[in-house]
Amino acid sequence: MSIEVIERPALTVMGLHIRTRPRSPEIPRIWPAFVARIPAGMESLVIPAGEWASFRYPLSRLGEGFGEIFGTLLPQSGFEQSAGPYFERYDEAFCPDEPQSLVQICLPVRRRKQAVAS
Repeated sequence: MSIEVIERPALTVMGLHIRTRPRSPEIPRIWPAFVARIPAGMESLVIPAGEWASFRYPLSRLGEGFGEIFGTLLPQSGFEQSAGPYFERYDEAFCPDEPQSLVQICLPVRRRKQAVAS
């Protein structure tokens, strides 16, 4: 898999806010809370326009995907993560009961600064 960088316009998203690490036990527990709150209790967030790295992984490999993104793909690319939130996007084709349903992972990036030779 390679890194795909896209230019995204500003975007307003709604959902539940959670700070966690990949494979944290909090992640599976958020789904029942999410479903129970549609639409009451949701937060909105404006995500700024800019360059975003976009990746797609099947639901069954989402944890592995985050490891691959941060451990291999991003470090080997000409990009680095920039400030701002990253998010998962579940489109209209997503089916939570289907382990092969694709999830899009988007994170803000900027071109890595080249080291200055002395």
